[in-house]
Amino acid sequence: MKIRSQTNDNKKPARKAAVKPEHKESQVKTPFTWVLIADGKRAKIYKRVISEKRIPIGGDSGQTSYSETIVSELIPIENMEWEAEPEAEYEKGRNKTGMVFESASPARSMSEPHLYISDIVKQKFSQKIAEELNEASKNQRFNHLILVAPARTLNELRKNLDKQVIEKIKIDYPKDLTSYKGKDLIKQLKNVI
Repeated sequence: MKIRSQTNDNKKPARKAAVKPEHKESQVKTPFTWVLIADGKRAKIYKRVISEKRIPIGGDSGQTSYSETIVSELIPIENMEWEAEPEAEYEKGRNKTGMVFESASPARSMSEPHLYISDIVKQKFSQKIAEELNEASKNQRFNHLILVAPARTLNELRKNLDKQVIEKIKIDYPKDLTSYKGKDLIKQLKNVI
């Protein structure tokens, strides 16, 4: 019995199908800036969008001339707005001297040194904001960061930010602008953004 080989010299070896690399968001991402507007009790993050606007300024014989200007806009980022817990939550179980009432008896004792409740609220709030920014940075949600807050809040934030986030900070602007919104906020930040 003779076995015949089925090889054909004219045939090219089969090519493997080209595998396209998976599309990853981080490879295509364009750089953008987040702007944090905060104080000790409120914070909101905006995405800075720079666009070019063409404004018609008139013209002769049916031709319109345009003035081109570059405009910065701030767009609020969804789920990136926070408020601190009310101070009343921290005052439960304490009298004005800082003594804690025991639940089993009318005895009182000093549990820790006296701290102002408002300072504790602001510290915890700054820690929470820093944690959110650290996580967003790890997920590459922003390339640059502008911090706008009173000097004391800026210091508290910086204490709790990771090194990678601190490297992304482009501007620290020590001012409380939490009461401004929309165009009024942009006017206040015109020299910053």
